[in-house]
Amino acid sequence: MDSSPPLETVYQAVLALYHNPDPSEKEKASLWLGDLQRSVFAWKVADEMLHHKRDLESCYFAAQTMRTKIQLSFHELPPEAHNSLRDSLMEHIGQVNDATNTVIVTQVCMCAGAQIKLLEQPPVEDSEGVIGTILKYQGQYYLCLALADLALQTSTWQKPVLDLITKFSSLNIWPLLEILTVLPEEVNSRSLRLGANRRQEVLQDLTATASAVNQFLKLCLSGGGENPQIHVRILRCFTSWVSIQAITLADVAENIVVGHAFLILTNSQVSPCPASSQVSPCPASSQVSPCPTSSQVSPCPTSSQVSPCPVSSQVSPCPVSSQVSPCPTSSHVSPCPASSHVSPCPASSHVSPCPISSQVSPCPAFSQVSPCPTSSHVSPCPISSQVSPCPTSSHVSPCPVSSQVSPCPTSSQAVSGIHEAATDCVCALLQCLEDNNNQQALELQLFSGVMTLEESFHMSVAHEDQEKSMNYCRIFTELAESFLEKIVNGSSINKPHFAVKILDVVLTCVGHHDYEVAEITFNLWYRLSEELYQKNNDSLTSLFKPYVERLIQALCRHCQMEPDHEGLLEDGDDFADFRLKVSELIKDMVFIVGSSNCFRQMFLSLQTPGVTWDSSEAALFVMQAVAKNILPEENDVVPKVVEAILNLPENTHVAVRHTSVLLLGELCEWIEKHPQSLEPVLNFLLYCLQQPKMASVSANSLQSICSACRDHMAVHFSGLVQIIQSLDTFSISNEAAIGLLKVFLYYLMYSNILITCPYHLILPLLSHVLQHGLSISTGVSVILGRMPADQIQQAMKEICWIQITPLCQLVENDVKTEKGTKSDPALWLDRLAAIFRHTNVGVENGQIHPCQGVITEVTAVVPLTSCQGVITEVTAEVPLTSCQGVITELWPVLSNTCTKFQSDHRVMERCCRCLRFAVRCVGKQSAHLLEPLVKQIVNLYQLHQHSCFLYLGSILVDEYASEPGCAQGLLDMMQAFIGPTFIVLQEPNGLKNHPDTVDDLFRLCARFIQRSPVAFLQSAALTPIIQCGLLACTLDHRDANASVMKFFFDLIHCGRIHEEREDHELRHGTNCLMLFLGAGRPREREDHELRQKLVGNIIQENGQALVNNLVQACVFCLHSYMLTDVADVFMALMQHNRANLSQWLEIAIKALPTQNSGGSITATPKQLVDFHSSLTRAEGNKAAMHALRDFARLFR
Repeated sequence: MDSSPPLETVYQAVLALYHNPDPSEKEKASLWLGDLQRSVFAWKVADEMLHHKRDLESCYFAAQTMRTKIQLSFHELPPEAHNSLRDSLMEHIGQVNDATNTVIVTQVCMCAGAQIKLLEQPPVEDSEGVIGTILKYQGQYYLCLALADLALQTSTWQKPVLDLITKFSSLNIWPLLEILTVLPEEVNSRSLRLGANRRQEVLQDLTATASAVNQFLKLCLSGGGENPQIHVRILRCFTSWVSIQAITLADVAENIVVGHAFLILTNSQVSPCPASSQVSPCPASSQVSPCPTSSQVSPCPTSSQVSPCPVSSQVSPCPVSSQVSPCPTSSHVSPCPASSHVSPCPASSHVSPCPISSQVSPCPAFSQVSPCPTSSHVSPCPISSQVSPCPTSSHVSPCPVSSQVSPCPTSSQAVSGIHEAATDCVCALLQCLEDNNNQQALELQLFSGVMTLEESFHMSVAHEDQEKSMNYCRIFTELAESFLEKIVNGSSINKPHFAVKILDVVLTCVGHHDYEVAEITFNLWYRLSEELYQKNNDSLTSLFKPYVERLIQALCRHCQMEPDHEGLLEDGDDFADFRLKVSELIKDMVFIVGSSNCFRQMFLSLQTPGVTWDSSEAALFVMQAVAKNILPEENDVVPKVVEAILNLPENTHVAVRHTSVLLLGELCEWIEKHPQSLEPVLNFLLYCLQQPKMASVSANSLQSICSACRDHMAVHFSGLVQIIQSLDTFSISNEAAIGLLKVFLYYLMYSNILITCPYHLILPLLSHVLQHGLSISTGVSVILGRMPADQIQQAMKEICWIQITPLCQLVENDVKTEKGTKSDPALWLDRLAAIFRHTNVGVENGQIHPCQGVITEVTAVVPLTSCQGVITEVTAEVPLTSCQGVITELWPVLSNTCTKFQSDHRVMERCCRCLRFAVRCVGKQSAHLLEPLVKQIVNLYQLHQHSCFLYLGSILVDEYASEPGCAQGLLDMMQAFIGPTFIVLQEPNGLKNHPDTVDDLFRLCARFIQRSPVAFLQSAALTPIIQCGLLACTLDHRDANASVMKFFFDLIHCGRIHEEREDHELRHGTNCLMLFLGAGRPREREDHELRQKLVGNIIQENGQALVNNLVQACVFCLHSYMLTDVADVFMALMQHNRANLSQWLEIAIKALPTQNSGGSITATPKQLVDFHSSLTRAEGNKAAMHALRDFARLFR
């Protein structure tokens, strides 16, 4: 965007985004607004829109834009404009008052997690104003967030917290509480890139002002009235400061907010009322009062002596003017504000639509903002090119509750919100306690205070308040995790740690009737399991055995299906996912109680008189989780279980049968040690295989058993063959058929039957198998590799033809392609690729590869316009010694497939993948295919720049570039690729938008360096490739960047390969005399000298630019996990010439900004010197990577 657009144009675009019924117009508006947000003119436009306040949507868009610009493009703003921006934002936020936010905050708390989802939905009719209130809150929230981000980035703003308290505490505390909440939350934001030094400075400032914040929160709590939302925000604010440990544990003991949080949690039945000055401080006082609910604590005013909360069916209308509708918190209001049945918001037509006053003058700073190019080290604004519309309509009007009117009575959702906020507060304290475990007096008091909440938990269960039950469970679990290390380290069999009792409380929560409560505790049990496993102390493990036994019993009850449930659980169902998590947890913890003991206990529960099907199925489900850990020699319980499963009545619930079959599969190792049980088990599973609901699990269990029992399967082979031959006559699903075929293939692969079974019996079966799915192709290929050499070629021909026939029909006919069906060419190409990928035939030197005729032995391309010739030829008998005819079968079909589907990227990827494995399968014996293949992919790449062609080219280079006479042709191929590739990459954001092309291009170049380095180093294409690589150093795509780093590493390293080889031989005493005399490999020595010279010139010309870009990439662009590859390049440069690298690195470091856009010091001179020293003295990749990572943190 070259110039600032007229403001009216922006309003029209916003209007089109939210209200135009034409999707194409919405799309255009979204793209245009995205460009505006990324431009430097967005600063001034957003500020003016906030002052004009024409409508709700424009205010939201402006606030969102302002926050995004401050967060991601703060460098665009001149330093002299920072104060003006701060003053403007504070004026905007200062206009927020009760009249504009009372209903907003209430609605938002009731919407909690639904806010973002609503904002992503298309605009809907919103006569009630629910979405509008959420939208207004979002706009005000973005303004608060913008001011917080500005405070964090502007080092010249010395005491932002004190200034904000002074500015807003006398107005309306809601925006101040919001700012003070998000301020600590944004400290560790990656988007702000504060840098380690500035972040540490901010944390110190926040810690220094924590006492003022504490005092402010105390005053807010004392004068908060009956508005629960103020209490929620006070607790959220306090939690935010505790989470970054700005408010330390030492400040907690006498803190009134913590006491209020415990008051709320203790009084679980009524909505918490405001905390007055009589509220006792945190229970963790120096007097060691055991609980905030003790007799010393002033009772909460919501006790039985206090009149009930005014949210009842008799509630009077909200005390607003007579023109206002009744309070929306009456008993008739639908609880979810996003519902279409929500009662109308009490909005009056006399209220101005925007919460920001019209008297605020525009910020003068933005008139000074001129476009400035973003430096290479600044990440671009990640705002999507499509701005998500906010679902509000022009009919939305705000709630007219004035600042003089008390807020509407609280609803049950508001009570839930304040209870959750109190829970978050206590959990944050417990997390800090875990990080600072030397606060013995405080931890004792917090432990005592939390333990007294058990009664409140039972009350929430009695009143069926699940949200509160989950909150209490979170607190108990957090307490247990905080004390976990002390419990394990401080316990013995005779003297357990005092805090071990918390595990009893957590297990009480696990016993809650809803499995979601139990799931909260899972991480605790995983941590306990890991601690005990690391200790490897049997006596210590036995101490926790009773707790784990109770846990497994409780989880078994949670795994029970509903008694009236019919059929099986659906995949992806929440309850099914929970059961999978239970299975994994039990597998992880069963060593504490012993697998056999757990298995036996579940078996005893099956024998309980009157046991129901759902409890039986749950017990079997737990048994299958531990079955593989049962010793194969067990002869007490397992035989009885197997016998009971094999004799299940016909009327047994399908879920019980399903889990029983699953259990048999897990007992495969036990069955292998008890072969007498194999035949009845196989018969049972084959019977279940014919039942549609049991087919899949039966096939999986059959596969497991056949795998474990392959030495005992010989007598059952003929039966399997008969089943395969009659497969199409069975009334079973295709999924079940595939499962059975897997069993058959697995047996063929891992038994000796191929030695004795005639070829004419095996091959038809394999052909039949391949008609049933891709996953079967892998097994067929392994079997082919084990067949006699004289049979492989014919078998390969017939098996490949099964895939080629339908592919020919798709190429010849205009069939509509449906993804995943038999009309999809990718289906057949994938199967063909699987055959070549897994066919591994041993070929001795000089012997012709038996698959060569199927793939490569071609002297010229056969330009078929139809597949008819192929179809005719394949039906004729081809002698096993002749490759003529088979040659024409595969390549022309793949060639025609590429031609027909050349514009389809997905099909082209599959075709290139198939060719890749075909070439890999035969190796250099496919050389005759090279010329026609190269010609085709080069021609297609000129038309369609599919990166898969570059990848296929790298495979050809890897196979043939080291062969005499092939290097130049492959270099010509690369030269032909370069032109179209650079056109794509030189587009705006070309590198970022085409990471696959970058990845495959530099993989191709790296293969050239590995296989034909001299020819590549002398190529005219090398210079533009290096320049492209220098630009791509900052690309933050993992695979693409790794390929670029690999290219530079190989480029630098290829000049030293000969030196390292000689050093290796000298160290191992190989050819020492020959090397000393200078003899041995003169041609190789000559190539090495030339390589060394060429590489030396390249590094000398590009070394400084490479180091500059690598440092910039590490500091500003790449993720920490990507620095390992960069460290490899630095180590290669050091090995080449450490002195040069030291000089280049010093220059690169000096080019880095010493201050960020907010005026903060990024890195001190000492830190720069330390980094230079650490990196240049690194002796390995790990040390170099740590130096880069630590340095990068100074700028992030």
